[in-house]
Amino acid sequence: LVPTLCGLLGLEVPEGVEGIDFLNETRDLAFSELLKPFSSAAVAQGMHELAPQYARGVLAVRSRTHKLIAYSNGQAEELYDLVSDPREQTNLLEADRTSWSAETVSEEARLREALDGRREYWKAAVAEIDGRIYGGDGAEMTPQVEAQLRALGYLD
Repeated sequence: LVPTLCGLLGLEVPEGVEGIDFLNETRDLAFSELLKPFSSAAVAQGMHELAPQYARGVLAVRSRTHKLIAYSNGQAEELYDLVSDPREQTNLLEADRTSWSAETVSEEARLREALDGRREYWKAAVAEIDGRIYGGDGAEMTPQVEAQLRALGYLD
């Protein structure tokens, strides 16, 4: 949002700020990633054991028409046609590829190339976060912060 707000106000976008001015620019592809859904405090409380299917990193890339999603836990990748299936109900990678349109074949290849360009960085980041969360290498918690988290109900 910062580039958009800067554009509206006629200001320079600060150095190092990511994103685009949505009123004056477009992007061909958009990436999103989730390194880990569970914090070290959640793991310490065993929350990751209640929903192990979510103990994974997620990397996605989307164009205006399709979205490709990869997971760090070995879960099968997913591809969606956002025009005909905006609610992402039908994973095209589970369907017969001979039924795909030429556009879907082309978009899948383009999205896969873009995703593969980020995959190694993403895998390394997921592994680093895993080490911190599951290995106990997180930051030290002061007694004051621990007391506040307990008072708020975040820690048992």
